[in-house]
Amino acid sequence: MANLQRLGAVAPLAVAEGLEEHAEAVMTASKTEYVPVDMGTLRASGVVLPPEVVGETVSVTMGYGGAASAYALAVHENPRSGHTGGVSPSGRHYKHWAQTGGWKYLETPFREMTPQVEGRVADAVQRAVTRLAP
Repeated sequence: MANLQRLGAVAPLAVAEGLEEHAEAVMTASKTEYVPVDMGTLRASGVVLPPEVVGETVSVTMGYGGAASAYALAVHENPRSGHTGGVSPSGRHYKHWAQTGGWKYLETPFREMTPQVEGRVADAVQRAVTRLAP
């Protein structure tokens, strides 16, 4: 009973640990496989913020852009992102352009990796249980 009570006290923190690990994995995949890269500024702006625990609610925020979040969102939602070939829709040639990545660069790995979140959280809770064992 004492172990269960102690687990109840640390369970939200264990869940937060698992969710943060998952968010970091999603962000890593996004940065290495999906985000359009020209000069690397957008890729470098990707962050995972520390988990927030409010009562029994745990959340982890991740995203791109910081001060340039409008730009990050525009690129994320543009089907041409990473696939312009250096030419605008009107035929103007760009001085430089992303030659890798594509749109939905955070959404895509998030969706693909969603089945893994349960296992990551379960592993974090198991680690917490192991730490509590006398």
